[in-house]
Order: sequence, then structure tokens, then C-alpha cells
Amino acid sequence: MRRIILLSILLIALLLFSGCGKGDPNEIDLVVNTITDLKSYTIVRSENASPVIKEAASNLCTAFYKKTGAEVKVTTDSSKERAKEIIIGETLRSEAIGDEKKLGFCEYYINMIDTKIYVLGGSERAVAEGVDFVIEYLIVENSLKAPTDDGYRGESTEIYNSIEIDGNPISDYTIVADLYDISAAEELAEAISSVGCTLKVVAAEDFDLDSGKYILLKDTNTDFSSHSVTVENGNVIFFANYVTIHDCVDYFISDMLMFDVEKNEIKGPRDLNISEKMNKTFKLEHTPVYTKEKLLNVLGEVYEDNDRLIIAQQTYGGSGKTVENERSRYLKNCGVDVPMIGFDIVATKKTTINQRVKDLYDFVQFAREGGIATFSIHLTNPVDPSKGYRGVIGGAKEWDDLFTEGTAVNEAFMNQLKEIGDYLEVLHNNGMPVIFRPLHEMNGNWFWFCITNGETGERLPREYAKKFWIYIYDYLVIERGITSMLWEYSPNVDSSSSDLMYCYPGDEYCDLVACDWYTSSYTGHNLLSIASNTLSETKKIFSLAEFGPTGNILTDFAVSKEYKFTCSSLDDLITEIRDDNIKMAYLLLWHSSNENKMSMWNMGEAELFYENDVYLTLEDTYKLLYD
Repeated sequence: MRRIILLSILLIALLLFSGCGKGDPNEIDLVVNTITDLKSYTIVRSENASPVIKEAASNLCTAFYKKTGAEVKVTTDSSKERAKEIIIGETLRSEAIGDEKKLGFCEYYINMIDTKIYVLGGSERAVAEGVDFVIEYLIVENSLKAPTDDGYRGESTEIYNSIEIDGNPISDYTIVADLYDISAAEELAEAISSVGCTLKVVAAEDFDLDSGKYILLKDTNTDFSSHSVTVENGNVIFFANYVTIHDCVDYFISDMLMFDVEKNEIKGPRDLNISEKMNKTFKLEHTPVYTKEKLLNVLGEVYEDNDRLIIAQQTYGGSGKTVENERSRYLKNCGVDVPMIGFDIVATKKTTINQRVKDLYDFVQFAREGGIATFSIHLTNPVDPSKGYRGVIGGAKEWDDLFTEGTAVNEAFMNQLKEIGDYLEVLHNNGMPVIFRPLHEMNGNWFWFCITNGETGERLPREYAKKFWIYIYDYLVIERGITSMLWEYSPNVDSSSSDLMYCYPGDEYCDLVACDWYTSSYTGHNLLSIASNTLSETKKIFSLAEFGPTGNILTDFAVSKEYKFTCSSLDDLITEIRDDNIKMAYLLLWHSSNENKMSMWNMGEAELFYENDVYLTLEDTYKLLYD
């Protein structure tokens, strides 16, 4: 009851006091209490105080010591309440009256009620200016001159009187981050704090958009040539990607909030209302990415030139740092920027939408710099997802069901195919062509989509393989209109696999041919030679779509710290292949896993590999694709 009475008095004082102004209080009719027992006082701020309030409380503490020698400690409102306190800003000590709501955004109020001294403000920046006023004018002669009676009310001409969004006080808002990197939301919060108001930053999954006012930052815009800042239904929405979201923040601060961060000053009216009149959509002009036709021509040029070869690297992928990490590792260890990156789209299932959009954006940027992307898909078993991409789906009946709309297996498969289409469509809409390698190694017996049943050994008629390929092709190309891909057929090469051409879908459904080859020999390439001759009969460009050392030549750090098959070994093997006149456009190294080292950048002796001018760098592919 005592607290309520005191706070009620304070509220009345806020409305009725006459001691009001700015400047030296000696020039104002101000009633004060002179406090000399400063050591008995404690400075109290909110436990959740913003940096602005924390700094103000710290400055006050320092000023007491420098001017009076008194050590006045700073504590928070979670501590036990004491009789003698100097309360800075909004705390649990004053929350009952909502006193800050009664002050203008630029106004501060200082008053002593009983033995407590309040420094309050309509905004955090105003509170800080109130503290500055106390330090400059009220700490004198080893004492504190505390305004009493009607207190002292001041205001700053350097901050806003009020800030509203569509007529709502900005203090009612929460910053909601639907972001890959929260730094943009923190940047926005810091700027708003600079003008006097701290807004809480929360993750999108922790905020119900129907429950309160918000400033929403989303970096999931898949149109990489645009971003926008809009006021909608009293809320603010930033819609961009992980790079341009920072441009949205800059626009909001500079043109909507009208605040100059560098000069720390306002540029607009002191009564500010951010409204839909300030909405803006930005359109960016990018240099177009090379076309599918240009990519096919460049691959053809390299294929026909025995003195040039593109080395590609498969990445782990799916983290939001797919391209970023692979380029960094490659450059650090190989001394050049990787010209071509392999990626498995199904890996995106393990990521957030923010991470996926970042990966996609980075792939488009990579292409603008001359990079080439090749995508495979390790499809999940639609009958038994627990098997991942392994296991089987059954015999001819189950495969017929796979192609029949309305069946459970078809529905499970189409859910995957839609996700794959969504991913590829983003690249298509942003003008980036890719090499697409579905149903790789289908002629084996280790994936559920292989033509040979890994459990029974039964091999389906080749019509099933062709039908499956065309089913995927028709959905992506005909139904979805994703026409920017080069389709690549890539059977596996080993003695256990079926005929290399057994699963070939037909020339009209295929642009490139390749094979996957994992070797246990440093020099032997008989199987690769056979594959090259066989697949090249299609008259299409041939590549080595997956390569890696295996068996006794695989470097396994779990067994030994000595490298076996290194980049120098790879160079020797490629030289032997070239001497045998086996033509290839590119060779893709599969990624390392656990302690198995088969990525170019950690296979050993990577720094020596590009001493051979045969191998193209990103700079080389840029010239080929854009000159």
C-alpha cells in the first residue's frame, strides 16, 4: 500500500509539477533536498536493462566517485529493495504506474519521493540524458541536490518527441527474426536503441504473429533480384535474402526511422509516424548468368581438348555454408578457387528454409563468378524411409505402383520430387543452369532405385529404368517448366554392375553422359576406358561424375596417419588416362567422410596439384563462360 501511495504521488507529480526546463537548475525555481550520505545509497537499474541504461548507470556511479569520493554501487531490480535507492529508468520498482508512458519520448523526469530518487524518461535515450543532467548539475560539493516537491522535468531537442508505426508507439513492438544470421535483427535493435527505445529480439518460432505488434525480418525471398520493406496492418515486414536483409535494415533506419547512425542524430520530424507511405521494393540489376547452351558449349570445348580438364568437388552440403565452406577449404589447401561444385539436393531435408535459401543464393553468386554446379539426388526409400536411400521397394508390382497416382508409394515419392523441384526452380527463376544427375548408379543393386533388387538379385526389364527417368523428366521439365538443366546419365562402373547402357533413357531425355568410378588401383583404368568408349557412342559429352580411391589405396586416418592416394597420385592417374586418349569434360571427387580422405582439399599434396596447367581454375571457367 505504501508503494502504491508513493507511486501515485509520483504520477500526480508528473502531471502537475512546475519545475520544468532545460539547463542550469539554479536558473529555475527548483526545490531540492541536499543528500550527503551518498554511501548509503544504491543505484538500481533493470536486470534486463539495455546497453543504453547500463552505460548510464555506470556513468552515474563513476561520477559520484570522481566528484564526491563516494562509492555508490550499481545493482538490479532483482535485488532486495532498500530504503535509499537511485532508480534509473523502468524497473520493477516503478512498473505499477507506467510512468514512462506519461512522458514524451524526448522527456526525462527527476524527483525524490521519500528517500528514493527517480530518474525516469519517455525513452531510454531520454533516461540517459536525465542521468547526464544529474551528473552535470546535481552532483555538487560532495553531495547530491535531489529535486523534490514537483521534481524536475527536462527534454532534449536532439531526439524524437514520439516514434509510432501506423499510429502505435514503437515501444509496443517486438523484432522477430526469421533469419539465417541474426546479426541483421541485432543491427536493427541497436539502431532503435540509439534513438531511445530497446526492442526485444526473438526468433520467429518463439513469437505468435497474431499476438502482438512486430517488425519481422525474413531472409527467405528466393527472387535474388529484389527485396522490400513494407508496413502492413500496423506491422513492419522486411523480405529479402541473407545478403539484402542488411539493405532493408539500412533503408528502415535511414529513410523510415530517419536516423543518421554515423552522426547519431535525427534527420526528420521529431514526431515520427512510420506508415505504408514509406513502403519500398528494391529491384537489383545483376549481370545475367551464363545460359544452359553456353555451359554445354564450354563443356564440349573442354571435352575435345586433351590439355584441359575441370576438377569438381562434391560437398557435404545442406548447412547454409555449402558453397562458402567448399570454396574456402579449396582455396586454402589447393591455392585456387574451385571451378565446379557437386551437391546432393536431398541433403536440404536436414536444413532450415533460411539455410536452403542461403545455399541457393551462394550457388547463383558462384555461377556469376564462373562456377559450375552439378546436382545429384539420393532419393529416400518411399516404402521404408528408415532405410534412407538403401533397401528395396519390391518387384514389378511395387514399381508399377511407384508410377501410379493415388498409391501410397507414389505419394511418398512425389512429396520428395516436389521438394527437389522447389529447389531447382529457384535456380531456374534466377537464371542459373545446372548439371542434373538423377538416378545415378541405377545399373547397380545398392540403392532402392537401382534396377537390380539388392535382396533377391532380380533385375527388372530396362523399360522400368527408362520410364522412371522420363517420369522425373516430365514432372520437372513439362509440368514445372524447369528447362535450365543439362540432364546427365551416370551409371556405375565395376564388375558387379549391369550393362552401362541398360538404364539409358534415350537421347531426347539426356544431354550429357558420365560414369561413377571408384578405384582400388593407382594405375588401372580399364573399366573407365570401357565406360568411356561405350557411353561416348551416344555422341554426347562424357565426364567422370564421381571418383574416389577405395580399398587398399584409400587414406583412412582411423587406421593410419599416412596418406595413401594423394593429389599427386590423382595427377599421375589423370595423366595416364589422357595419354590413353580418354576424353572427359570434368572429373568430380566425392567428399571425404569421417576419417576417409578423398576430397581434393584434404587428400594430401593438394598444393602441388595445380602446378599442372591442364586443370582449370574458377578464373579459367569464368573466361570460358563469359568471354
